[in-house]
Amino acid sequence: MTTPGRFLQTCDLRQTDSRPVWLMRQAGRYLPEYRQIRERHSFKEMVTTPELCAEITLQPIRRYDLDAAIIFSDILVLLEALGAPYEIIEGRGPVLERTVRSAADLDSLSTGVEAGDLDYVYESLGLLRAELAPELALLGFAGAPWTLACYLVSGGSSQDGFPEIIGLSKDEPVLLTKILERLTDAVIAHLKAQLQAGADAVQVFDSWAGMLGREQYRELVLPHMQRIAAALAGERVIYFLKGATHYLSAAEAAQFRLLSVDHQRPLSYYRDKLGGDIVLQGNLDPAALRLDPAELAAETRKVLADHGPGPGHIFNLGHGITPDIPPEHVQVMVETVRAFAPVTA
Repeated sequence: MTTPGRFLQTCDLRQTDSRPVWLMRQAGRYLPEYRQIRERHSFKEMVTTPELCAEITLQPIRRYDLDAAIIFSDILVLLEALGAPYEIIEGRGPVLERTVRSAADLDSLSTGVEAGDLDYVYESLGLLRAELAPELALLGFAGAPWTLACYLVSGGSSQDGFPEIIGLSKDEPVLLTKILERLTDAVIAHLKAQLQAGADAVQVFDSWAGMLGREQYRELVLPHMQRIAAALAGERVIYFLKGATHYLSAAEAAQFRLLSVDHQRPLSYYRDKLGGDIVLQGNLDPAALRLDPAELAAETRKVLADHGPGPGHIFNLGHGITPDIPPEHVQVMVETVRAFAPVTA
């Protein structure tokens, strides 16, 4: 059991001396030390080698006064474990070796993750937990069933907006439900294994839920996410719902309790809509990190102030940090968070 620092205290709606802060994609391409490793190793080699994974995960922790480390991995490792290998193509993004668009395709997938298939993830978490200071939280993650299904049905990149899965939802709704159910089972097992391996919390990335309308979201996404929430009741599970958080009612959001929100709406909107029992994470526009330091600090303070007083806010971006961001701008943002007035009830 780790000593609860700012991140875990805030997850439990406890008062802290300042807002906890970490960044989605904080371990990665904007850091020169990451690029040095990338010159010698492929992306998949870095993800699947626990020592390399741990080193990359720790790089931003050494640079910045962050409150959480998130494992360097990819949501597609779960699809590969189910029998759909992937590659990351420079300039194109993820490409899967196979697609699932028929009952026969689904039958040829594994029904679940076989023992040992994702041990590199769990070994990496063990190395990290031993290395991190006790007060720093360690996060695992997985893709949400809908987002994983977008890649599995399309075969990879999002550049064309995943028309294949939209077509499947209209032409083969029973098949799509079976795909989503299979993925939900796998996501639950993977998240539980990460928590058992040493993660203090896990985040579920629903990066493509925003492509759906409200009713489509409630039909195709919400039931599977509710099953994940029920299966991990009592654990710290952050739901990142890009582009569709406003679809949630207060009762629906309460099932997740920890919501990471994008930058399309201010934090006060979600706080007022969902109530004070929901911990909000976010929601600085990632583009703000390109501003000059004074403007960046002002935008950071704006997000902090918009949440209002009291606990219940984890500072983060509205989406992942991009490769073009100067590392010193991240330092400005973190220092601004630390200098902001302490959280009070």
